Order: sequence, then C-alpha cells, then structure tokens
Amino acid sequence: MPPARPAPRPPVAHHPLIERFIVIKQLTVTEGCFNAGIFKVNDLSRKNVCIEKRFKAKDILNGIFDTEASLLRRCQHRNVVEYIHAFVEDAGFKSTASIYMELCDLGSLNDLMERYAREERGFCEEFVWSVFRQMANALGYIQYGITEVTSGQERRNPNWAMIVHRDVFPKNVCLKNRPGEFPRLALADFGVSEEIPVGQEGWENGIGRGRHKFGNHLRAPPEATVLEGPDWGAQSDIYLVGQMIHIICSLPFPALRHGYHMDRGRMRLSDCYSVQLRDARDAFLREDWRARPRIMTIAPRLPILEREALAAYREVIR
Repeated sequence: MPPARPAPRPPVAHHPLIERFIVIKQLTVTEGCFNAGIFKVNDLSRKNVCIEKRFKAKDILNGIFDTEASLLRRCQHRNVVEYIHAFVEDAGFKSTASIYMELCDLGSLNDLMERYAREERGFCEEFVWSVFRQMANALGYIQYGITEVTSGQERRNPNWAMIVHRDVFPKNVCLKNRPGEFPRLALADFGVSEEIPVGQEGWENGIGRGRHKFGNHLRAPPEATVLEGPDWGAQSDIYLVGQMIHIICSLPFPALRHGYHMDRGRMRLSDCYSVQLRDARDAFLREDWRARPRIMTIAPRLPILEREALAAYREVIR
C-alpha cells in the first residue's frame, strides 16, 4: 500500500494571524541577521506551542522572507524544521511578516556547543555520529528529495527541485527532545537558500552563484572565497556539515569565540575519536568542491563506518 500523502501546508496569508497565534514570550533580546525577533506563541488551532520568527521590512522587500516561507512550506521531513503557517502584510518599508514553525524544546546545536565549551566538556562519539547521520539525511532530502539517504535504498526524486541551504551552521540546527534517544535535529533558517529548478543549467551538480553572498568568509567553504569558482553549491553544504562535525569534535575548546573558521592547526581533533569518524569528516572537508563526495554516495557509508567505529571501541574496553 503506498504511503499516505503528507497533508498540504497552508499558503502564506496576506494579513496578520493574531487570532490564531498568541505571544507567550519573546525568546531573543536582540534582532538576528535575518529576523526581527523570535517568539514563543500559543497556536490556538493546533492547541500547542510553536515558534514565531518575525522578519524585518528590508528582508521582506529583498526576498528573504519569500525564499524561506516557500522552501519551508515545501519541505516535509523529520530533519527539517516543520512549517506551520506564515503571513506577510505588504506596506513598503513598513511591511511585516512572520513564519510559524515547530518548537524545538532544546534550543539550537550552537546553544549546546556553547554550554559544553563553557563547561570544558566534550561530546561522546555516539552523539557525534547521530549529528552526522541526521545532517546527512537533511541534505539528502533538500538536495535530492530522498527521505533517508543514509539507508542507501532510495533513488533521487527526478521531479525534485534541488535546494542548496548555504547556511548550515550550528545556530541553524534545532534540537528536539526524544526520550531515550539523542535529540532529533531539524535544519532551519532557509532565508539565503537557493532553489535550482529541474533542468536548469547547473541542476545536476547544484552549482551556481547565489543572490545573497555568504556573510562570513571565515566560515564559508573555499569555493565561496575565490573569484573563478561558483560561490555556492550542493557540495558547499557538504563542506559546512564537515566543518560542523570538526568543531563538535574539537570541544572542549573555546571555538565559539573564533567564528568557526577552519584553523586545523589550532583546532585539533581530539584523540578520543575513531579513525572512521576522522575519515568521514575529511571526505566532507576536501578543499576542492569537485573532490567532495555527493551526499547520495557518502551518506549510506556513515552507518557502516559508525558500526565499525563503535565495534572497535567495545572491543578495546572488553
């Protein structure tokens, strides 16, 4: 029996949704790069609590809101934050807009990393593999429409318009509690993402030039900092996941004050992690984007490498 179709997501409304969503509290004191505040709100329709992300007028006018709302509305995957509703009220430089999405009760991966850095603690290898697998499944879905790319059982969806996120950093990865398991990760913040329509030049490789530049070249992949190469691509997201894994494995380390740039001499991977984890990270971090494996190729290897690494660890401690 074929799986049931996901329920359609409501379209963007053109008026504030104040009768459905009631503010409980403001979660951010200052505005973010592409938001005018994050709020915890009551959803009176679904009878639960969710998140409201408000947008600045300039980010409504320059297309940031439209990009994020349309891509989140399109995505339905456990490792992508769930879109609930959105509205935009067009009034020129007084425009207002919000996206409502699921509440991830454990905050962001960045929050967790900051806490571990302050406490001078490191992450266990099992947690790192969990992050690795879940981020790989998120990329497999947004790039190729594959539900679980780590299984190796699915082919790319030929009708899927590739999404290149371009902002895969710990602050944009939300954590949701799962009793008895490591947290579920959900990729968020699609404001500077790019969608490559099926058949468009560059679609097969997911390469091109973005409308919005990488904001911090210290964190950007190498191809985003050279004039002769594409400034973004599907393989750029691969690099950013590898960078995330590298920093997680470098804790305890005051990495967060250095902007996540990849100074491997100063940010040495802890010796407590397995060769398999190092090898997987290195594949994601190849300097030349052409040499990095595609997510469809490398992701099915991750569970195999994880089993090998943890089996070797258990053998050592016997």
